[in-house]
Amino acid sequence: MVAIIHAGLERAKEAGKRERAVCKLRERFGLLEQINSDLTYAVAVNLAEAYHAAQLYSEALNSFTQIVRSKQFPQVSNDVYCHH
Repeated sequence: MVAIIHAGLERAKEAGKRERAVCKLRERFGLLEQINSDLTYAVAVNLAEAYHAAQLYSEALNSFTQIVRSKQFPQVSNDVYCHH
């Protein structure tokens, strides 16, 4: 089970790298209107959840805090973020 959790964490990190690379390519080619903030949000939350599952609580808290504080994600209320 631990190996599966850590494999998931590695995949979540890789997804973050790939999503950032896609954003940079869109910026370079002037396609800013095509940047998908929902995808960026989903990748960020997935990484935070993966840190939590791997019991890397400090990293998870840092990731969730960045999500809540980011103006990039209108999906999140800055009042309270409830994590189950």
